[in-house]
Amino acid sequence: WHSYVTSAPVGIVFVTMNYFVHSIMYGYYFLMAVGIKKRLNAKIITISQISQMVVGVFVSIVCFGVYYTTHDDELCYISKDNIVAAFLMYGSYLWLFLRFFFQRYKLRDSRVVRRRTTPTTTTTPTTNGIKKDK
Repeated sequence: WHSYVTSAPVGIVFVTMNYFVHSIMYGYYFLMAVGIKKRLNAKIITISQISQMVVGVFVSIVCFGVYYTTHDDELCYISKDNIVAAFLMYGSYLWLFLRFFFQRYKLRDSRVVRRRTTPTTTTTPTTNGIKKDK
């Protein structure tokens, strides 16, 4: 919203990314609501959200560079407040989505792999650490 109010030139980049990711996300929610099974893996939605945040951070960093190298206010239409707000927002969302991704998918996947690869051992009943003979 700040990009819209300040007429920030990069606002169109932020809006386009947001519309694209949300169309995937709400399309997935629609398919689930009408009972269509998972044709789209939920992990893809999280990856698209992470990608959006990476691009948002990158665009913010590029804008910082343009803002600080262009000292003429008539040539640079980038608002410093908008750059800071965008960087903080996209940076914090990036951290949150990465944290969610690793907790939800990577840790769970490694537990499943570990559980599958753990050998099953059968033990003979013991009494005080001494095996009983049959």
